[in-house]
Amino acid sequence: MNTYLISISIGPVQDFIAQARRSRDLWFGSHLLSEIARAAARGIDQANGELIFPAVDRGDAELLPCDAMRRTDGNLPLAVANKLLATAEGDEQAIACVHAARAEAKLRWSELAEQARGQADGLIDWPRVEPVWREQIDSLLEFYAAIAPVAEGSFAQVRETLERTLAARKNLREFRQYQHHRPGAPKSSFDGGRVSVLRPADKSKQTRRKYRIPQAENLDAVGVVKRAGGQPEQFVPISNIALAGWLTSARAIAETKSLIQDLERTMQHGVFRELFGRVDREDLPAGRAFHTDAQVFLDGRLEALLIESGETETRGALESDQDYRDLRDRVQSLRKCVGQAPSPYVAALVADGDRMGAALSHLTDAAALRQFSKYLSQFAEAARTIVEQECLGSLLYAGGDDVVAFLPLETAVACAAKLRSSFLDLMAPGNALPADWQDASALPTLSVGVGVGHVLDGMGNLLELGRSAERLAKGSSLPTRDQRDALAMVLAKRSGGRVSWRSRWHAPAGKTADEVVSAAMGRVGACETTSLLPATKLAQVRRQMITYPNRVDASESARWAELVRHDVFRTLKRSGRGLQEFSAMPTQEVDSFGLDLSAGDYSRVCEELDAWVHLHLIAKELRRASVPTLGSNEDVAA
Repeated sequence: MNTYLISISIGPVQDFIAQARRSRDLWFGSHLLSEIARAAARGIDQANGELIFPAVDRGDAELLPCDAMRRTDGNLPLAVANKLLATAEGDEQAIACVHAARAEAKLRWSELAEQARGQADGLIDWPRVEPVWREQIDSLLEFYAAIAPVAEGSFAQVRETLERTLAARKNLREFRQYQHHRPGAPKSSFDGGRVSVLRPADKSKQTRRKYRIPQAENLDAVGVVKRAGGQPEQFVPISNIALAGWLTSARAIAETKSLIQDLERTMQHGVFRELFGRVDREDLPAGRAFHTDAQVFLDGRLEALLIESGETETRGALESDQDYRDLRDRVQSLRKCVGQAPSPYVAALVADGDRMGAALSHLTDAAALRQFSKYLSQFAEAARTIVEQECLGSLLYAGGDDVVAFLPLETAVACAAKLRSSFLDLMAPGNALPADWQDASALPTLSVGVGVGHVLDGMGNLLELGRSAERLAKGSSLPTRDQRDALAMVLAKRSGGRVSWRSRWHAPAGKTADEVVSAAMGRVGACETTSLLPATKLAQVRRQMITYPNRVDASESARWAELVRHDVFRTLKRSGRGLQEFSAMPTQEVDSFGLDLSAGDYSRVCEELDAWVHLHLIAKELRRASVPTLGSNEDVAA
């Protein structure tokens, strides 16, 4: 009897996760995908298939459904990726595994959708929207599978063929028109292709408050499942993640700790509790830092939140409300006591393994693949600990070699470095890879992108910032030797404009990429105390760069490079006292600001200058978010 290899892909993934407006949408969206993939794996297991990805034993408890954030024993459920691999004995069993996986996946999705619909009672215009709801739910799931017999010694080749076949089938997507509509109803705020299933705002006001749905927001069936799935107190708002470092520092100050606790009590009574909700995540340092929506600490957000909720129509009307004035005064007192305004920016981190396909192609049997799979699961567990327990962040997704998370700016770069270190350790020969591994060019590495955006930007925009940074880190347009194994950062200012920076993890001068960023932050901090390098000076250098030609003749390259060096250093020399050394030092020896323009080639000099400017603009934003009194996570009181 032939052994068959089964490859299954479940979607949608990227678009499904990106369609989000609050952190609970993102988290529960990724949880949904993991639960659906877990159900598919359970179907394979029940049909007597042998699972490789995920690498769990027959009847393992990790295959059981998990509705909540944690299992009943308090442990986190295994994160199951949307790609499954298994073996089966005989073609009939292989086909049965595929059918069972599909049936279990669809059933689990329907169960989760029904649970959310029940929790959102009073929010959905039921039963009038029942046909629309059913169609939107039933048409979401994408399930693709491929099977092939495996002859002795052909395992790696068959797996690669299956992956190509599956990829080709996914490109032939089926597009079906919706048959059920709600004439006159608004489109969903998540997906303009689907119509809203909500009741009018004036008839569902209390439930809208519970699930933080403003009057102007409309949700389709999939959006309702994301927003109403789980319990509201489980989700840490994106603003709490952005301000986690600031709040942690505030709790470490004796004078402000009591102010924070008093403010929390005030915001958990009466109408304020309905408006701001509660964060009940004692297992997360970011959840312990503040137990309600931290958006109130940002300039103008307290008033805006009250107006958006419909509690008042104008800011002037708020001034006559004593409860509002008391709450505003408490917030202002706390900000004044800390002595530093919180940064309204947050980091979206997206990490992805490099050369995974090359590494997998060297694994020639199911046992080696299962070993590889187990170490990938260990990396997902390590990523959760690093992001949430060590770096004050919130992990949205960790499956296989992929990580998506939100972090405060203070810890984003350190988190990226820790993730890479953990990944390299687990993927090393003797762990995930065989001990006799010979091909150094196929060793997996990790590329990490960090997108920095404003907390009020849409969740989809923040995620796209992280993904664009991850694509920059991959560097697919660069020469092969410069691709992958890199850290990239993209900063999108609220006022407009975007800057980006990239470095291989092993940067020049013997530093790692995170050390390069830390050194830039140190220079920015030193310059702030002496006024040597104000932000206006960086902007001036950027304006100068626009005036330089895109390219010059090879014969003029050295002269143009010398011109740029003198022009830039003359500008920097004007920025304050202490830079007179520039006039006395040879250009190639200048290292006061980490700027090395000694390369003789004009294009190389321009590249170095551009990277230096962008790095320091990003470092300034990271430095602005840093709080000198930031203590350890253990200092965060429960």
